[in-house]
Amino acid sequence: VLKETSTDPLDASVGTNPFNVNFTSYTIIQLNDRFGNVRLGNASGEGNVTVRFDGHKFNDYIDKLDPVPFICTNNAAGYTANLASFEIAGSDMSSTVTCNQNIGQCTIKTRGIRAGVFRMLIFVNNEGAKCYEFTVNPGKVNPSGSIFQVGTTQKDGSCKQSSDTQLSDVTVGSKNCGKILMADFFGNRLKNAINETVTLGNSTDWRDCTHNIIEAGSDFNVSTATYAGNGEYRLSFLSEVIGVYSALASIGGAAVGATKSTSCVDITFNPWYVYSF
Repeated sequence: VLKETSTDPLDASVGTNPFNVNFTSYTIIQLNDRFGNVRLGNASGEGNVTVRFDGHKFNDYIDKLDPVPFICTNNAAGYTANLASFEIAGSDMSSTVTCNQNIGQCTIKTRGIRAGVFRMLIFVNNEGAKCYEFTVNPGKVNPSGSIFQVGTTQKDGSCKQSSDTQLSDVTVGSKNCGKILMADFFGNRLKNAINETVTLGNSTDWRDCTHNIIEAGSDFNVSTATYAGNGEYRLSFLSEVIGVYSALASIGGAAVGATKSTSCVDITFNPWYVYSF
């Protein structure tokens, strides 16, 4: 392998790992015979070099412990043993192979939109020739592709999503919670905190929500959002007024969710009951 991975097809140096989502990398291999002689002619033609991928996608393990990374070994059988269980779809990771028959070199162009830990498996004449480990990080947060949920705070501090029925029977003064699950422009969940403000309301686009928006002020007490790990922000809020309002989260002033149905959560706040004795 002359160049394991690079983001420049003309650059012979190894590229930086980890890569960012939607990357394009180039891998160049030199085809030799068993004695080290360069193989020319049809031996280096299209089809003799094939590539497959396997790995763990971040989204599959966002709420679990990350699995043990795949390990490349010198034994071809060792790095293909669990390929069938973890093979990555062509829509997640794709490659094309172009060979120069005059010099016995093949260039593998790889593109990927899925974040995670992967292996690229290179085969020559259907035999394992090279295994390359790499990590792909998620891209910049996309508010429209992120998810907003409203629920109740649990004893462990988590926010359990409420049903539509529960959201129609919320008492004024009760503590509710919201969580924002951040994703990039390709649907990959983020794994780290961001520098932009995450809150309720404060959006330049109200997504045509049916009711008045919940925002921090005299009618609503909204906490500062805190980062809970795995790309999730949490906040709490309570109402001091009765009525039906729409909860809408924002990231950096942009609404979370792409449409009214995915952005706006309608909540009915009911009065406290008064008992006489």
